[in-house]
Amino acid sequence: LLVAGDIGSRLELIQATLALLRSKFRAVCYVPGNHELWARRQDYASSIDKFFEVLRVCDEIGVHTQPVRIGQVRIVPLFSWYSKEFSDDGHEHAYQLQGWTDFYSCHWPQDVANIPEYFSMLNAPHIRSYEEPVISFSHFLPRLELLPPRYFLYFKALPEVAGSPLIEKQLRQSGSSIHVFGHSHI
Repeated sequence: LLVAGDIGSRLELIQATLALLRSKFRAVCYVPGNHELWARRQDYASSIDKFFEVLRVCDEIGVHTQPVRIGQVRIVPLFSWYSKEFSDDGHEHAYQLQGWTDFYSCHWPQDVANIPEYFSMLNAPHIRSYEEPVISFSHFLPRLELLPPRYFLYFKALPEVAGSPLIEKQLRQSGSSIHVFGHSHI
C-alpha cells in the first residue's frame, strides 16, 4: 500500500492510522504530506523536527519511508514540498493563499532557505538506476499538467502550492515507470 500523505496533523492519529494499515497489508510505504508537518511550536521546534519524528514512528511500526524492494519491483518514496516555480500564471491568483494553513502551521528552521530543495536533498542518496522496475510516489505533484486546467479549478491558486519540478527530475533519474501522488484531492 502506498500512502501519499495527508493522514492528519496529530502524531497520535498518524501513528494509529499507519499501525492499522500495517496490520492489514503485507507492506506499507509512506511519505508525509503538508498536513503532517503542521507543527505547534510548543510540541516541535520546527516542521523539520516533526517530519523526522513521523519517520521515527514509521520505523517503529515497520512502515517503509525509504526505497524498498517488494516482490519484483522497487518502491521509491520521494519526500517533497511545493515550489512557486510550479505555477504558470505569474502568481495572479496568489491572493487566494492568504488563508493557506501551511503558511501559519508550518515552521521552518532559519537555516533551511529552500524547502523543496531540502526535501529533494534527503532523497538524493536513493536516486539511482535500479535493476528492477521502479514505482515512485510523492505527496506533491511532479508535473503541472497533472492538475486540471486552471479554469476548472475552484481554488485557482492550487498550482502555487501543488508540486515541484524537482520531483519529476528525481523520479526520472530513478527510472520510475509509474508515479503516484497525493495532495491535489482530485
